[in-house]
Amino acid sequence: MEKRRAKDNPEYIFNSGALEGEEWRRVRRILDQKLLVISQVQKYTSRMNDIGDDMIKLIKNQLHNGYLPNLEHFCYTLSVEGIGSVLFDYRLRVLSENIPEKSKQFLETLERWNHLLQYLLFSFPWYLYFDTPTWKQFINTSIQLEQIASHYVKMADELNKNKPAEERIDLFHFLKQEGLSEQEATVNTVSMFIGGSDTTRYTLLWLIYNLGRFPLVQQTLREEINSVVRYNTPITSENLKQLKYLRNTIKESMRLTPVTYGVTRVLDDPIVVSGYEIPPKTPILLPFYRVNKNPQYFPDPYNFKPERFFTEENPIQKWVHLPFGAGPRMCQGFRVSELEMYIAIAKLVQNFEWKSEEEVEPIEKLTIVPERKLKIHWKPLQ
Repeated sequence: MEKRRAKDNPEYIFNSGALEGEEWRRVRRILDQKLLVISQVQKYTSRMNDIGDDMIKLIKNQLHNGYLPNLEHFCYTLSVEGIGSVLFDYRLRVLSENIPEKSKQFLETLERWNHLLQYLLFSFPWYLYFDTPTWKQFINTSIQLEQIASHYVKMADELNKNKPAEERIDLFHFLKQEGLSEQEATVNTVSMFIGGSDTTRYTLLWLIYNLGRFPLVQQTLREEINSVVRYNTPITSENLKQLKYLRNTIKESMRLTPVTYGVTRVLDDPIVVSGYEIPPKTPILLPFYRVNKNPQYFPDPYNFKPERFFTEENPIQKWVHLPFGAGPRMCQGFRVSELEMYIAIAKLVQNFEWKSEEEVEPIEKLTIVPERKLKIHWKPLQ
């Protein structure tokens, strides 16, 4: 799809996910220094605490007879607020009763973009050969989305311009400091914003659903968090190191209900797997959804058991559970996504207990999503 856009616009700049060879290595190496280094990501812990506190206030304000009006959209706004604060180093305020007009426009445009992208990917690719009406809508929506996100980039640069360079933590500034052009820095910041919002939304949604189905897991998690973090106090990086059950609960949720069906790679060199020789340039799919349900690797695979990641007798094989992929092209934003989920779930279990009242089946769209809206009952804790 990126190549199709470049065909129409010779000046089109690829983001890191679409680059190849040395150009990809140059940009990816810079992004990894910011997004995959733990000490760098920990700088956002305080900001994520603030977002988590706003999340709790908003839930309490919106609860009606124990139900949230739209949990999926709520997880979406939480995801956008988190990734936006990392990329721009300021709050978009989508976790509020009165969302700013520009942020509301971004949310609506991104939803429309996801819908059009899904249609293009799951139907015959006429757009590769003709400028179909859907393709034209997709291009127009992409341009609108990029313009809004670019507005955030410029605003971040303006708001933070008087800070000393060592105190600036917005991604755009970092990329420019490391040698990317302004256009390259903008394109990669925008693509991270768009790409990170949807996957974190559904990872959080499935996690809430799973904890609502398994109350004993939820209670065990609550006990661990309350033993480490005093109620109504900020969660620190040191706290997170102690919350092993929380980390494994999130791992188990991503195993049982992954948000992507699998990960694809294209071979550069031939390889032999189980006696089969696979030639170069062959696309290979690692189907998370199938592997994660295989009892050979995960006994009792349809049960939600965070304890399975503690066992020393039957440890999980290293390359079996890869929710964020692996290797040089693994998900760039996984540490940021994890940090956001750790703090959001920790604050939720300290403030509420909840129950999933109906079971739902997963269906595949752009990501793997619930077949219908979740029916979850929330009870505030004193």
